Amino acid sequence: MPHKPRLAKSVRVYLRREKARIRVAVSDEKEQEQKIEELMRKFLVDPSTRSARSG
Repeated sequence: MPHKPRLAKSVRVYLRREKARIRVAVSDEKEQEQKIEELMRKFLVDPSTRSARSG
């Protein structure tokens, strides 16, 4: 089974807090999902887009 790269603990904590903030601040579920997806796109890297030099 391939190894799934983990995020740093500080990043995981930040994401958890931001997701909670979004859920409290935004009442529309679809808008919540959209904002959380935007947030996750900033931190999650698609392996196909990584350069050969990294990793």
